[in-house]
Amino acid sequence: MEIYVIPFNKQFIIYRPLCSLSFLANEAMVYYIKDKLAGKQIFVNDEVDQFLDTIRFWKPDLLPPEPSSSNEYHPTIGVLLMTGDCNMRCTYCYARGGEAPDLQMTFPLAQIIIDRVCENAYKTGKKIFSLTFHGGGEPTLNWDVMTDAVEYAKGQGLPCEVNMSTNGVWTSQQRKFILKHFNNLSISFDGTRAIQDKQRPLANGESSFDAVMETIRSLDEVNFHYGIRITTTPDFFESLPESIAFLCEETKCRNFQVEPCYSSIRGEYADPTEEQIQSFIDAFLKAFEIASNSKCFLYYSGARPWQITTSFCSAPENGLVVTPQGDIVTCFETCDRRHPLISKFVIGNISSSGIEINMEKLRKFHNKQQERRRLCKGCFCYWHCGGDCATKCMFSHSQERGRCQVNRIITRELLAWKIAKWNRIGNNLDKHN
Repeated sequence: MEIYVIPFNKQFIIYRPLCSLSFLANEAMVYYIKDKLAGKQIFVNDEVDQFLDTIRFWKPDLLPPEPSSSNEYHPTIGVLLMTGDCNMRCTYCYARGGEAPDLQMTFPLAQIIIDRVCENAYKTGKKIFSLTFHGGGEPTLNWDVMTDAVEYAKGQGLPCEVNMSTNGVWTSQQRKFILKHFNNLSISFDGTRAIQDKQRPLANGESSFDAVMETIRSLDEVNFHYGIRITTTPDFFESLPESIAFLCEETKCRNFQVEPCYSSIRGEYADPTEEQIQSFIDAFLKAFEIASNSKCFLYYSGARPWQITTSFCSAPENGLVVTPQGDIVTCFETCDRRHPLISKFVIGNISSSGIEINMEKLRKFHNKQQERRRLCKGCFCYWHCGGDCATKCMFSHSQERGRCQVNRIITRELLAWKIAKWNRIGNNLDKHN
């Protein structure tokens, strides 16, 4: 039985992640359970035993499936990192979007990826395969290749689900095509006009707010399925609740992802300071409550107590992620050869002879992630963060990563929030409740 005792406001959260069970307890309850587990209980408390039986506290852990063997690699999601060009100049862009306009995915390259993931879906008995557009710039700027790729994918024998991460600055022609052919979108949008225009200006320095809001309203008109991805920086942490309130009120979006960026320099990573850690946590928790009260869901990728997983990201397991240069990588962020960590994430390439996967490199990558995750054993976030984001961990210069502190505190607070909502017991933790 895996059990954690988490100090919280002079009490304790007793947490069993593998059966989604948590409740608030005093010190006496903690010792009572520990003694019972150790088989050295001195006295019996019928009332406590009845409570523990009622909540099925002693039920066995439900272990998740082991990570798929690194000898097997049959991805059914094709991820095309379309371009290094961008019509925006976001102040924090990890890929320095717009600085490599000549990096362009070609249609023959896209065809090869689509063929492979469709073939893998057939072989593994899947009923659909997926095509996702992402990249170091704005995918829609490689428009002709994108539309050709979508039409080619839709023409395969299996149904294809088409998704995209985008900044939402589109032409009317693009909007019409996307609404017709795409299944899901992630729109990068940072909130109120002041924040959006400061952090995410157009390439010419002008406002992007109205263009993105026009896109969002067009999605809302047809009840299109999309989420909004918000990046918040230290200068605007305190404004995050205001941005979430605005988005909950002014859009039909009900799922928001927020990620902190602690660097003020494009293309660079920075560990958070203690002040930034607390500032982001405070802002996130206020924003989470606002979202919840509006029947919306706000999450941060490092704190996912509703999810039991053995890896942070499924991209290295079920995604065939390809850069415009034909490199096959295990992370969306390593989007071209300018990335300082690119050599650690390339596991193959596409050449005239087709797709070449270096299985030894893939095995080494998986082993490295599991090795890092094993160092997290004993942390109550162990089954939720999956060892955390590989690129951010490799960039970090801190032994006790500040991101880990953020992950633990927010996870603890979300558990406490759930317990309060369920009146002492947090059970069947679900991100939608």
